[in-house]
Amino acid sequence: MKRMKNVLCIVASVFCLMLPTVVQADVQGAITDSENNIMSELQEGVTISGKTFHFDASDITQAENYLKAHKVSDETAAEVADYVKEARQLIVDNAQNVDVQSVYSLKDLIKSLPRPVIDQLKDIVLKIGQLLNLVITFYRDGVSVVDPSGATVYATGDAIKQTGGDYTMSFVAIGALLTLSILAYFAAGRREYRV
Repeated sequence: MKRMKNVLCIVASVFCLMLPTVVQADVQGAITDSENNIMSELQEGVTISGKTFHFDASDITQAENYLKAHKVSDETAAEVADYVKEARQLIVDNAQNVDVQSVYSLKDLIKSLPRPVIDQLKDIVLKIGQLLNLVITFYRDGVSVVDPSGATVYATGDAIKQTGGDYTMSFVAIGALLTLSILAYFAAGRREYRV
């Protein structure tokens, strides 16, 4: 019987230690294949005169965080990916005459394009915003993206961190401690120790 208690205690301990990893994976969400197409399009660079330009890593991370937190249908994801392709092709078609020697980022490349092309890119971004039910506001030197609840999803230059009250891990830890305490009490038994 004592050996059975020890085995039960070990199994319960391992289970309690592994439970937080399972819960954490479920909380973070996952990107579907169709949403992954959007990410692939965003990660693909624009090559002008032998020089390739990419979105900043923080921009890609913010897009990935949004897709993890929000479900996007396959049709919408396909449309968004097509709009990103269209924007990339628009940049490639109109940036051939741009001197890229002093251009070091995709943002700088877009700023060096003619004004009508920038306006066309803004129209594409607004269409993407409508598809994803986001409010996009352009400023002189940046852009902000807000979801329907009013939370900022993206702002130029600022990394938006997903925040909020998620107490799942706290409850799992408390449950694990209580379970271990109860099991330790019964495993140790009521032994009297004499001094």
